[in-house]
This record gives sequence, structure tokens and C-alpha cells, in this order.
Amino acid sequence: MVQNFQIGLNVVKLGYSTPLSIVQLMVNTIGHRNAELALTSGRLFTTNEALRVGLIDEIAKDRASAFDKANDFLNQFKVIPPIARHFTKQSMRRALLQDVSINGKIYVEDFVSLISRPKVQELIAAYMANMKNKKKNSN
Repeated sequence: MVQNFQIGLNVVKLGYSTPLSIVQLMVNTIGHRNAELALTSGRLFTTNEALRVGLIDEIAKDRASAFDKANDFLNQFKVIPPIARHFTKQSMRRALLQDVSINGKIYVEDFVSLISRPKVQELIAAYMANMKNKKKNSN
């Protein structure tokens, strides 16, 4: 991640909840307490905070450096048989994958129901307008 950016999920501020599969990925990545605090408050982490909690692995000085670091990360897997990596990752995420496979349709229906509520739509529209104004004012 490059300095002076933010990362996280602020959907709770828009009136809807983070999908369970994403919650579980956050818990697996940054721990239960950090994930709970971040997801229930809509917290966005600065670059340094994201590194500290383990949301990112390293900080790049600029965009080009970020791409170089990403390529270096991916290149380490050239010597790993893809099937071995695939099954290892799959076994680590088995419970999550099974849950999404079994309950995915319900999760989508719940999400659509929630995000379609007028109040949620108002919050999303206000957020988008705010983002447009920020972009407009920064140019």
C-alpha cells in the first residue's frame, strides 16, 4: 500500500452491514478485536495503521514501487506448484467456503433487502455526493 491512503470498510456508516464472509476474512487477517472495532465503527486505517494491525504486508513509497512489491510477492509463487498452493489455501478457508456455498443465496437476498431500504439509499447517495465534492475540490 502507498503512503497517504486509507483502507478498510466503512459500510456501516452507509447503513448496512458487512457481509459475513468479509467479516470472517477481516477476523482472519487482523484478529477478532481489531476487526470488530473496525467493522462496527466503519474505521478506515491509514497506511501505517494498516501495517501495524496486519491488514497490509508492507508500505511502498509510490505507485511504481507498489507494483514492484506486488510483482515480487507474486513471483515467489512461481516455484510453488499451483495445485499445492490452491489446496492449502482452500483447506485454510474451508469453513468460510462451505458457509458461503450453503448460505450464499440467503446472504445475497439479505444484502439486497438491506441495501434497498430508503434510509440506506439516502446515506449512500449522500456519501457519493460527498465523494464527488471532495474530488471536485481537490482538482
